[in-house]
Parts: sequence; C-alpha cells; structure tokens
Amino acid sequence: MSFKNKRFFVKSSLAIAALLIFVGVAVIVVNRLFLSSEPDSTVSLPAESTNEADYVIKGINYVSTDKNGVKVWELTAQTAEYFDDQGLIEFDQVSIAFFTKEGHAYALRADVGIVNTETQDFRVSGNVSGSSEKDDVSFRTQSLQYQAGIQEVRTEDTVFLESSRFKLKGQGMVLDLQKEKVYLLHNVEAVGKQELFSGRKP
Repeated sequence: MSFKNKRFFVKSSLAIAALLIFVGVAVIVVNRLFLSSEPDSTVSLPAESTNEADYVIKGINYVSTDKNGVKVWELTAQTAEYFDDQGLIEFDQVSIAFFTKEGHAYALRADVGIVNTETQDFRVSGNVSGSSEKDDVSFRTQSLQYQAGIQEVRTEDTVFLESSRFKLKGQGMVLDLQKEKVYLLHNVEAVGKQELFSGRKP
C-alpha cells in the first residue's frame, strides 16, 4: 500500500470512528433525557369482564374528577358495556383527555378500554396513540394502564416516541401526569433522521 493510500485509509478510519462516537453520544444523551428508574406500579384490572353486560350504552361520555370536583380525565367512546357486579365498564373506540393542574391536556386513543368504577384505574389496548400539543410529543404503543392514585400512565410494551426534533424507540414508558414528564424505560434508541443536537432542549 502506498503512502498516499495509507494516509487515505487512516483518514477514512478516523472519520468512521468519529461517526461511531457521535452515534454513541447521541444514544447516551437520549437515554439520559428519557431513561427512568421510576418504581414499578401496575393496575389491578382484568383483561376483560367475565360476565354478560348489565346494560350497553352507545355514544358514551365518562368524566373522572378528584375529591374537589376538578376534572382529571374525560373519556368518550362509541359503546360502553356496564358490569355492575364487577364494578367495570368496557369501552370500544376510546378517546381520553387527561387534564393537569396547569390546564394542559394529553390526548389518548385506543381500540378498547376497561375502567374500574371504584378506583378509576383503567387499561386501554389496540392501536394506542397519544399526544401533547404543549410538549410537541406523540407516541404509539399497544397497551397502556392508568393508575389514578398516582396519576400515572404506564406500559411495558414497545413504544415509539417522536416530535419534530427526534424519533425514539424504547421498551416501556411512563407518563407522569403530575410532573408532566414522559419517560422511556429500557433499550432506548434513536430511529431515523435525528435533530437531537440542534441546540434546543427536548
């Protein structure tokens, strides 16, 4: 190999190494921004009711409030099936809006959902998507659980989180409605074209 070729090879190797370091830094930054060690919490809800519905309502609107009567979340659905003996309601084609103390809203959609009428915990599944206009963030996954006592939305499924500045993929997610923060829990990686280093805070 000639000296000129050797020099070209060295420059190419350095360029590749620099690129790998850049990608590595990007992944580290993403993990620090979105990785969480939040404690595990689950919602005790069956996947579906075990009996026939006591009654069915079409075009339902269901509102959950706190002890002061302040709206916490509002659900609309095409149909709702009530199971009085189990304290459960099953919904089809669900849309949910969460409201924070600051007045911000998080929108959520899913194929089906089930709510515990006593605890106000719920689970949704099937083509789950959510968004926040305030944070310019949207996500997609297969199921979510909401725990009313701590105002937390959680999933252990694969999640795709994106905004105009980034696209991320991770395993598991927590949406803390009190802190208004989204956390990807495990195996966070960048997907597609990135603009993580545009100088703007995610």
